[in-house]
Amino acid sequence: SEVYFRKLFKEYSGSSPSEYRIKTKIHKVKAYLRTTNLTISEIAERLNFTDASYLIKIFRELEGITPLEYKKTLK
Repeated sequence: SEVYFRKLFKEYSGSSPSEYRIKTKIHKVKAYLRTTNLTISEIAERLNFTDASYLIKIFRELEGITPLEYKKTLK
């Protein structure tokens, strides 16, 4: 069942499926920021975020800085 799957997933990964999906997307955002010159809006669109504002909000919650601040640390 779905409930059992979620329980097992969290037990083995430490995150719920939705948390895991968001963390995976943020990992991809960081890769885009390191390897491309795409804008935050373009990255948000490629990774199916609602919009750039939501991507920035989630990135800040998980990383403690904005994507722009992260990009600046790469230079």
